[in-house]
Amino acid sequence: MSRFCSFAFSMLVTVVLATQCACTSRTRHNNQGNNAMPDQFANVEPNSFKSYPCTPQPAVGDFSFRGILLAGPKKVEFRPDGQSRDLLSDAFGDMIVCGSATFDYNFMELRCHFLFQITFVAVERSTHRSFSGTIAQPGMVTPPVQRDVSKEEGARRVVTKYFNPNLVSMLGLPPQAGIYDVYAHLGEYRSNVVTIELIEAGR
Repeated sequence: MSRFCSFAFSMLVTVVLATQCACTSRTRHNNQGNNAMPDQFANVEPNSFKSYPCTPQPAVGDFSFRGILLAGPKKVEFRPDGQSRDLLSDAFGDMIVCGSATFDYNFMELRCHFLFQITFVAVERSTHRSFSGTIAQPGMVTPPVQRDVSKEEGARRVVTKYFNPNLVSMLGLPPQAGIYDVYAHLGEYRSNVVTIELIEAGR
């Protein structure tokens, strides 16, 4: 009887520990993979390099996180003859993603200048057509470059930068309805995927 009780207790502990591990794995970066509500993006200034309420962040207290996090609206309406909120763009509309990128200062020997090296990709589901590009655009006002530091000091630094590009102008998306799976990557790091549906107004 005592041997059975010992076995039952051991199994119970195993189940509890497994459940705790599973919960930790799911919630570590609870912003990943989630689309923010469309109205959260209404006041986001395209290409402003600011943090907004819809900007995803690593989990609180997770100082080991390195990588890219994205958030985007589930649906975006457009008109073929519409105009982007970004005055530097002649795009037909706005499909804005908010994101953060956190890397070591010396990552890829970029000396914290990694923001404009990140590649964004949007794949339209029905056609499998892929669009890619980087944040740097003609006429864009870029954030000031941080002062370079020594390699030794850089080894102790971790840098987080924010971005909010308009995918319509950045990637040259066509003025037609579609469902896009969007992600970003740099080196061996790849962000979570956000899915955004582009819908023609009035349809």
